[in-house]
Amino acid sequence: MSLKLSRGFALLLGLLPLSILANCSGRSGGEQRAAYDALLNPEGGVDVIRTGVPDPGPTRNNCGMRDAFDFSIQHNFEKSLTDNCTTSPTAGTTLYAAPTWFIFSDGTTDFIKPGALEMRIPESMLPAEPTWGLDAYPAANLPGGAPCPESLGILRLWGGPFELWGGGIGSGYFNEQFEQGPKDFSMYDGISFWARRGPEGQSALRVNLIDEQISETFARDFYEKRPQQEPPYCKVAMRCDCLNGMPCELYDPAQHGKTGEPAYYCWDPNAVPLILPDDPQPDPKGCLNPDGTPQVRDPSNLKYNTIKPKVCGNTWCQTPPIDNDGANVGSVCTERLFENNLTGKYCGNPEQHIPEPTERCGNAYSAIVQVDMEWKLYTIPWEEMLQADYAYKGTALDPTKLYSIGFGWVGGWVDFYIDDVGFYKRK
Repeated sequence: MSLKLSRGFALLLGLLPLSILANCSGRSGGEQRAAYDALLNPEGGVDVIRTGVPDPGPTRNNCGMRDAFDFSIQHNFEKSLTDNCTTSPTAGTTLYAAPTWFIFSDGTTDFIKPGALEMRIPESMLPAEPTWGLDAYPAANLPGGAPCPESLGILRLWGGPFELWGGGIGSGYFNEQFEQGPKDFSMYDGISFWARRGPEGQSALRVNLIDEQISETFARDFYEKRPQQEPPYCKVAMRCDCLNGMPCELYDPAQHGKTGEPAYYCWDPNAVPLILPDDPQPDPKGCLNPDGTPQVRDPSNLKYNTIKPKVCGNTWCQTPPIDNDGANVGSVCTERLFENNLTGKYCGNPEQHIPEPTERCGNAYSAIVQVDMEWKLYTIPWEEMLQADYAYKGTALDPTKLYSIGFGWVGGWVDFYIDDVGFYKRK
């Protein structure tokens, strides 16, 4: 299903109406929906999307839509793991995963799925490389199952309400060998995936591709190899303030009977109970080691930097964590006014250039598809992937040097089901 986009698609993204249906189907439908929501959200504790409209699942089999194409499937969400977290409601069951995928949002909702894979599976059960990802779900547990009979795992985007710009998911890796970009897919015609939605979620799904011109990965590699030069395309501004709401405070391990160099971290030295930046963090799902002791996260492991307060201030600018190089490494943390009249704290001496918002990476080539409750195969040609104006703009999508793939949504509720993400060409 190809979608032609107007030049004003960026404006459309900001003005898309929300598709939230009223309760018109009776209490029994809500109870039916609650039953499988509870199955997929066993920890509970937060109200899920439930206006009482049941998801009947698809009414027809559209699997034949794929017969006109050849595919290179990059993510089928069928990596299976056994959850031996002894305190988990799903202990001993086979689970599906989306390795290498990440999720982000505007932070305005208390409920969003899929959850982080490493927050559910004990570290000993995670793949060797890479050791992060998102939950996926058995197709048999979802309304109407999979788009085609042989598909086992489905990625479900589920949550809300998002009250600002929405959220997104993505992966900077390709295929089951976890290969990173740049990758050449120019022998294909465009991006493809299967999708449907539940009745309580919006219909607008944004599809994103990142190529070399707008890739943070390419830019950071360039900074690392040529620290005195700026990348030829987009640039990376290194923020040095705290995004978690904590103060940027000095931490001296020696004052707490520990070893290590003093550094500034995003942490609260007056918090009760006091949690030090280098304290081991208990597994939030209560997973146990084989000897029965609580499993903890290694605070020095960068993949858990959402748990460990990150360094900030001059510390961040002078000795940034690995894979976080950007403009002006070795400088000082300074507040700067940018061309859009916004201020922020970024790394850069007074005489140094700090990249403006319109110079920065991440402005994906995108298309918007309208998803309904039937499983459909979406095929979007390269030339229909366009950019908005909020950050660096490339000349045109370059399918010979792709770095990542992903999806996004605007404010409101979402309930998307996605499968077999990859690339297509017509037979």
